Amino acid sequence: MYLKRKIPLLFFLIILFFLIFFSFEYSSILTFIEDILLTIISQKEKNYFQFFLLMILFNFFYFLSPLPVFPLLLLNGFVFGWPGFIFSMFFILICSLLIFSFSKFFLKDTISKISYINFIKLKTKKYNFIYNASNTTIFLSRYIVPYFFHNILFGFYNLKLKNFLFIIFLAEIPLTLATNSIGDSLNSFVLTVDYGLSQMLFDFKFIMPFIFILFIILISGALQKIIVKKSN
Repeated sequence: MYLKRKIPLLFFLIILFFLIFFSFEYSSILTFIEDILLTIISQKEKNYFQFFLLMILFNFFYFLSPLPVFPLLLLNGFVFGWPGFIFSMFFILICSLLIFSFSKFFLKDTISKISYINFIKLKTKKYNFIYNASNTTIFLSRYIVPYFFHNILFGFYNLKLKNFLFIIFLAEIPLTLATNSIGDSLNSFVLTVDYGLSQMLFDFKFIMPFIFILFIILISGALQKIIVKKSN
């Protein structure tokens, strides 16, 4: 019981430290990750089993971190082609399950006892999309709230795990598929000799996912206003 009370504090301290460190050492962290990836990818032609195992480990720990997932989705598409979509979706669901469960069982009770959190709940009670998370809210907020914090946030609500996973599964399919397709196109651009930039830009596998992702970026800021309007 004592340990359970200390876990939330330790967790938030680690996340705070990580975010501060990431903001100041952004380039160093990216260089470190790039070196790891280059080492992993270099094993692809030498020992594919070892390469695949390293990719599994890298994806697992990366998807458990607060790091942005978009670059990894691109990488999986670049390395594996269309099967990278299945590869990415598997780890998105598994790691979302773990993060959501951790939040629900270790953070939820402690957070609910904080007076400031209760004050926020009182102030936001009129907004149904915040106070009572609907399926629509969970789905749409997946495009607004970063992956890691989205899983943490909805662990605070009284949601069944299977319902949460099903909703995020549906929400993740379009964006993950689009990002994976762009990664696959980049692979052709980099590795195929007669595949130029103009061909890639007019490639259906590249241009349609790119437009879709651009559309998501443009409307993500407006989604919150739409949800608020619906709740009134």
